Amino acid sequence: DGVEILIDQRSLDEVGIPSDTPITSSLRDLSLQSGLNIMLRQLDLTWTIRDEVLLITTPEEAERMLVTKVYDVGDLLTCQDKSGELWADYDSLIEVITNTIEPALWEDVGGAGSITPAPFRGAEMLVVAQTYAIHQQSQQLLDQLREIAEEKGSDEPPIREKPEGGPIHGTMGHGGLRVGMGGPGVPQQPAGQS
Repeated sequence: DGVEILIDQRSLDEVGIPSDTPITSSLRDLSLQSGLNIMLRQLDLTWTIRDEVLLITTPEEAERMLVTKVYDVGDLLTCQDKSGELWADYDSLIEVITNTIEPALWEDVGGAGSITPAPFRGAEMLVVAQTYAIHQQSQQLLDQLREIAEEKGSDEPPIREKPEGGPIHGTMGHGGLRVGMGGPGVPQQPAGQS
C-alpha cells in the first residue's frame, strides 16, 4: 500500500513557497516520519494526517488541525494517601504531558490544544484535543511511563498526598471514582448520589 500525499498549496502560497520547490536529502535507515521531519524542516514545513491523507503544510496550519482522542490512563493515575485510601491523581499526569510535550501548544498558556480528565463508568480517561504529532508524542510518553512502572514490578500504588479541594482530583472507593472539579469549597458528592 502506498501513502497518499497531499500538499496544502494554500498554506504554502501564504508563506511564499512554490509547489515546485525541490527538496533533496540523502537519508538511509530512517522511518518515514523521521525522513519527512528532516526533509521538510529545510523549508520550515511539517506534515500531519488529515482525512487519512499525509498532508504537507506549514507548522502554523498544522497547529490549527486538532484531533480529539481518548486515552485510558487509569493504570497511571492510581495513588494512595498515607492512610491507604486510593485516589486518582489526574493533575500530576496532566502536568507531565503538558510540561514536556510542546508546552506552548496547550490552552493553559494560549495554545489551541486541550487536555481534560474524563472519569466515566469506572474508567479513568483523558480527552485530548491536539495535533496529530502531539498525539504521537503523548502516546510514546504514556507507553514509556507504563514500561518503567512495569519494570519496577510493584503492584502497590505510590503514596502521594491528596490535594485538599484542588481543581482536579478524585478518590476511589466502593462506589467508584469521585471527582471534585469545582475548586475549593465545592463539596464532592459520593458516586451515585446527586
